[in-house]
Amino acid sequence: MKDNIKIKPVIELCPSEYAKKEYDYPNGTAKEFADGWNKYWLKSLSDSGIDAVMPCILGYFFIEVSKISDRNLEIILKGQLENEKVEDICPLDGGLVIFVDDVPVVQPQCCSSLSDYQNWIDVINETSSEWKEVWIGHPMIYLRILNNKLQFSELTEDSVPKERVVNEFDFSLFQRELKRAIEEIEDFKKRVEKILERLDYNPVEKISYALINNTY
Repeated sequence: MKDNIKIKPVIELCPSEYAKKEYDYPNGTAKEFADGWNKYWLKSLSDSGIDAVMPCILGYFFIEVSKISDRNLEIILKGQLENEKVEDICPLDGGLVIFVDDVPVVQPQCCSSLSDYQNWIDVINETSSEWKEVWIGHPMIYLRILNNKLQFSELTEDSVPKERVVNEFDFSLFQRELKRAIEEIEDFKKRVEKILERLDYNPVEKISYALINNTY
């Protein structure tokens, strides 16, 4: 059972949404060419004025919400909200990254959003011994709770989980760490609202809800 866990809320900044020019990128995965993908990502972000950022996982496009400067956050919000009606605003891409001994074991997948943290709350509150789906994008994972242990399935696209347990955590410890991560998201939401007010976006609360709490 793994006890040294850290849950980090992140947003994902896709390089194609920020690059003003076309750049060469590695012909391979982030695991194979982490440094190359990171350089491509940073160069793309810099085209839109985003700088001094550190990826949560080298080679991927995630930034911890607690480590985004107000200046960069303002650029991100302007891009997200450009020409959008309130009812059409999409949540920020991202989600939760779970680390064990500083190694990521769960991270957002395709079509994930920061608002997916609510899926974790729903499953944790059920305290079910049956496998329950947690949407983190696709492929997704399933969780179950046995003898105060939170068990994770492997990633799957199937509607029925594979029985193999790939991670196991003390349930009480995971609950505490998830609560801390949610508090971090709430702090981030307050920062977002302050910037929205300064930029004269209205209604502030509806927009911040759409960005952080709303689901696709």
